[in-house]
Amino acid sequence: MARVLIRDLPYLPEATPSDIHWIIAQLVGRRNALVKAQTALKNQLHMQLNYHYPSYKGFFSEVDGKTALAFWESYPSPSHLEGETVEDLRTFLLEASNNTCSTRKAEQIISLVQADGEVKREYQTSRDFIIQSMVFRCSL
Repeated sequence: MARVLIRDLPYLPEATPSDIHWIIAQLVGRRNALVKAQTALKNQLHMQLNYHYPSYKGFFSEVDGKTALAFWESYPSPSHLEGETVEDLRTFLLEASNNTCSTRKAEQIISLVQADGEVKREYQTSRDFIIQSMVFRCSL
């Protein structure tokens, strides 16, 4: 192939790439990069939540759903739930979920958090900030 290129380069036709093919390739590449970045962010969020809420998978069916993201933003760690009643959490969840979450969901979350026990760690405010910034990026 190299020999042909060297020997016949002056006689080969001009390559005229079509702009539409180039644009499509650019769009596909950009989409793939976005999907990869979003997947990495979601995996990082899973890792952080597992550290703070060992039973977090029982809270919501999708960790990055609208209601779940609102919950993680307001309650990035169990310490933010201290003093919250089932009714307070229910009200929050109803607003975040457009009235689809029930009292049962609020009770389930509180009972799972209580079953996990105390998980407050050093530098908790920084850890909370990490989760909240991840939630912000997931929301975009």
